[in-house]
Amino acid sequence: MHIPSDQLLTDYGVYDVDLGPYVYGLRNSQGADTRFTVFAAPTATFWGFDKPPALVSSSTDPRHQGWEIERFLRLVLTGDPHAVECLWSPTVHTSNDIGEGLLTLRPHLVSRVVYRTFLAEANTQVDRLGSHTDAIDYHRAASMLRLLLSVEQLLRTGEPLLRTDSYRNQLLSVQKGNVSWSQIRRWRDDLTVAAQDALSRTVLPQQGDREVADRFLVEVRRRMV
Repeated sequence: MHIPSDQLLTDYGVYDVDLGPYVYGLRNSQGADTRFTVFAAPTATFWGFDKPPALVSSSTDPRHQGWEIERFLRLVLTGDPHAVECLWSPTVHTSNDIGEGLLTLRPHLVSRVVYRTFLAEANTQVDRLGSHTDAIDYHRAASMLRLLLSVEQLLRTGEPLLRTDSYRNQLLSVQKGNVSWSQIRRWRDDLTVAAQDALSRTVLPQQGDREVADRFLVEVRRRMV
């Protein structure tokens, strides 16, 4: 039983949100939001040799991609920054009862592992930006700094920072290249220390609850028979 990728996104989507500069309050001429859809493929599509794809992209919109719900749950449990932040996106296109069920699982899925995964992505990307003014991708630098701000708040409060209103002017200055490389690195270092402090005080569990996620997935598969 084969279902085209576009149909998985449109007909079987359970949770459909945006992430990107519009959501973050960092709108500029270079960036646009990405649309992420979590879809629940019919259970019958898993019965044969050929399983439904875990990751799909729209054939008409390169900024629209989707995860099959099992893949999405695994990503959140392992602290994938995009998957985790999707659970708090303020821009929700659609969310049915399965999608709302996903949101109720947030306290069970998100754990301290986000400290490692968010910082690993942010620091790796920032280190790749270069040290020469004419080589620095300032837009990427601002994006990675926002990621560090997000994980610090996630560890401290249990919710990631998506709207950057309090830091908007600073991040836009980075995007425009008005902040020196040394200042960017210093801010990155300060945010890393703040995240470490938040980790030492966080109430997030050591690991996400795989059993809770598994029970939820089984219920979804039963519903999709």
